[in-house]
Amino acid sequence: MAFIIGFCFLLIAAPRTRRYLAYVSIITVLAFVIRPGVWQTVYDIYRGSVADQTDNELASSYQYRYALWGVGQNVLARSFSREIWGYGMESFYDLHIVAPFNTNPAYPFESCDSSWVQSMVETGYVGLVLIALVILVPILRTLRDWWRIPKPDDALCLVLFINIVQYCFMMTNVAIYGWGQTGHMLWTWIALSVVYGALAQKKPVALKQEAQKSEELEFALTAARK
Repeated sequence: MAFIIGFCFLLIAAPRTRRYLAYVSIITVLAFVIRPGVWQTVYDIYRGSVADQTDNELASSYQYRYALWGVGQNVLARSFSREIWGYGMESFYDLHIVAPFNTNPAYPFESCDSSWVQSMVETGYVGLVLIALVILVPILRTLRDWWRIPKPDDALCLVLFINIVQYCFMMTNVAIYGWGQTGHMLWTWIALSVVYGALAQKKPVALKQEAQKSEELEFALTAARK
């Protein structure tokens, strides 16, 4: 789904990439035709995810993501201070939450497959809003820079925008925000989205002057150490 979201953004917003997207589409169709088992596997996963049977593992996993929101809100509703500040970082797994799910009246929610819900429970609604702002502001900034920066320098803005939006979607499915490597990737994108727009709009002369000043400062610091 994250791949499809990025694919659609590129198809609509970046006409010069449509030729490459067409190649990807052709290769995908060929894979489904040459290896019918690939399409059957994808279809079975989708059909299993939206099935009505409560004993279906895929359907339960899909519904579990939605159930987490209600469970998280009920846990925070125990007191006003918890609603504001939550239970503390990495505390979701120590709460041993038990709540009704499907046909089980006391289902143990031992994992939190949603970064948004995990943030809500662990840091309260205040933390949830702050984390949303940390991600939303770079999204809006890259979108603004994409409109302002002339082509072809605007391409990186679109890439960063798509990457962060895909990340937001993935945060609804897994606890991806707390993972090491993927968390580092997100902060790399955020850092690039903050600085790239300002750098891309500066004139080359100004950038050269700043580089010279940095070199002079580094030379002076090196000389002072010696």
